[in-house]
Amino acid sequence: MKHEEKDYEKIRLYLGQYTACKRRKRELQRRRAELEEEMKNPLQSAGYSAMPSGRKIGEGAASVVLMIAEIEDDILLQHEQMVKRLLEITKVIGEVPSGTRGRNILELRYIDGYRWEVICKKMYISRRQAQRDEKAALDRLLSMGWVREQVDKFIEEA
Repeated sequence: MKHEEKDYEKIRLYLGQYTACKRRKRELQRRRAELEEEMKNPLQSAGYSAMPSGRKIGEGAASVVLMIAEIEDDILLQHEQMVKRLLEITKVIGEVPSGTRGRNILELRYIDGYRWEVICKKMYISRRQAQRDEKAALDRLLSMGWVREQVDKFIEEA
């Protein structure tokens, strides 16, 4: 069955949701680490004055602590989202026969988050061949009704 390019774009977005969650979690962790570093250097933080000022509430060390707590909550939520997404896409990728190049490429690309250059080196194949194998695996997935429903549902919610 011949699929349209937009179908491939949709399923790639769907499969890429786990790595997107991983990137978001790493970004939140980086942000938290920066704020924690800021807390270690109080001389660089906003100063305190007993005199009222026109500054808005929330500046200084106390606000940094609150920001860190909010980011930690976001990290926990992002982790839960990652686990959910991983289970979903693992189930979908599991429909491609184990041990095939297409399955290996889907796992390396959408679970491990590798770029094409790394995938090609690991599998000793050209980029063109890797992309043909990926497309064949995606064709297999797109031919399954329940996979298309999952992808369409994801796209509608996004």
